[in-house]
Amino acid sequence: MTGNITRFEDRGKARALSSFTGEFLVRCPKCGAAAIIRGTRLTCTSCHASIEAKDAPARASALIGNFQTSAGVKNWLGNVKPVLELKDGTPLRYTCSSCGKDLAAPAIRSNAANLPRDITLTCDGCGLDNSFTPVWHPAYSSHDVRDPAFGCELFLQKTLRDGTLFVFNAKHAEALLEYISAGLREFKADQGRHSYFTNLPTWIKAAKNRDTIVKTLEGFIEEMNSIT
Repeated sequence: MTGNITRFEDRGKARALSSFTGEFLVRCPKCGAAAIIRGTRLTCTSCHASIEAKDAPARASALIGNFQTSAGVKNWLGNVKPVLELKDGTPLRYTCSSCGKDLAAPAIRSNAANLPRDITLTCDGCGLDNSFTPVWHPAYSSHDVRDPAFGCELFLQKTLRDGTLFVFNAKHAEALLEYISAGLREFKADQGRHSYFTNLPTWIKAAKNRDTIVKTLEGFIEEMNSIT
């Protein structure tokens, strides 16, 4: 195992996933090469494609914080979902207008192109077709191998035996490397349980996977440095 760090102190919310969202290395949606997202702009390092999304930083913060109903889909390149909500953003359930039964969740779409104004859901209780006018929002979770600003596939990812390891950028990889390399991991009881590190999947924290994950993270850092 490489790395000189033997002790790691988990500082709770100071090491939240949101602290690594200043930059993202992703696959260009046009050519598949490495592209860099900084602030409001995505720029490809190969074909030089450039996409601007003024609300990208706010969208990333909202999605990482799980405030998904505040995120719009303009220049969003990931999955989208229809949300029924009030004008103030309060989400509502999809219910049948005839029998009042909750309806099955509407399908998530693979991108934000050509989204319909209205959707129809059929009640499996009374059979009525119900029409709704939803608001479309990014469909994103912190387990997705995509960035929360534009919704592109992350460039720094590798499928290992127990799952896919991925990071947003070199800072993210270095922090995770520091945690995984440590022989002793400590956290404050009032903060650590809420941190990104504490809530990592069990297989990433398992001692049996340490050497493989350390090697993978070191490879991520080298690759990021060679690109940027």
